[in-house]
Amino acid sequence: VMVTYLVYEKQRNLRIMMKMHGLGDGPYWLISYSYFLFISFVYMFGFVFFGSII
Repeated sequence: VMVTYLVYEKQRNLRIMMKMHGLGDGPYWLISYSYFLFISFVYMFGFVFFGSII
């Protein structure tokens, strides 16, 4: 997932566009890590919930 996201970012030049709009690297990394942390928690809670049903 991380590699796919990295390739997507390179193709779309997201960080360059953010820098053109005056944003630094901090917001980009914060949003990226928050997104992956959220997805990880969703999967973790799903596994715990469905694992407890079985």
